[in-house]
Amino acid sequence: MAAASTPSEKRITLYASSSGRRRPPSKLVVFRLPLPLYGLLKMHAPNISGLLRRLVVEFLEHLPSYLEIEEFRLELEVERLGLELERVHRWQKLVLKHGSYAEAYLQELKGGLVYDRRTYYTVKPRPEVKVEEKLTVQSIIEYREALAKQLVEKLNRLITLKKANLQLEGGEKA
Repeated sequence: MAAASTPSEKRITLYASSSGRRRPPSKLVVFRLPLPLYGLLKMHAPNISGLLRRLVVEFLEHLPSYLEIEEFRLELEVERLGLELERVHRWQKLVLKHGSYAEAYLQELKGGLVYDRRTYYTVKPRPEVKVEEKLTVQSIIEYREALAKQLVEKLNRLITLKKANLQLEGGEKA
């Protein structure tokens, strides 16, 4: 029988993936957390779900079985690389959105940028990006490319292992 919840507890619901296209199916995890602890987490980590996912991956990496099973280890590394790629891409969008793009939007609101006779289906030209923002975005893109290269290597090895496991299972049944 479940204990009644107290007002000092908040129910936490985690959705590991909102879209089924980018990641394999995920599991919904629900647990109770005391309200003061939730407030402390929320104050220091705005994305609690992402924080808890990273903690779970780090915990699993320290298990003894993690080092023994190559397929399991590769799946965790692929997940970690995917999370890192998403985070770095978010940085890139933030630099542009709150830098040059914000200034261009402000100028547009003030009436400083005028687009003469633009048809409804044409896209507004992108604003000029500052030099320091270009350099930052360029280094972010280089880092993303390095991460993507690692991801491709790990995925190729993981897919090879999964294909070998399928062939072994198919051969045993026959």
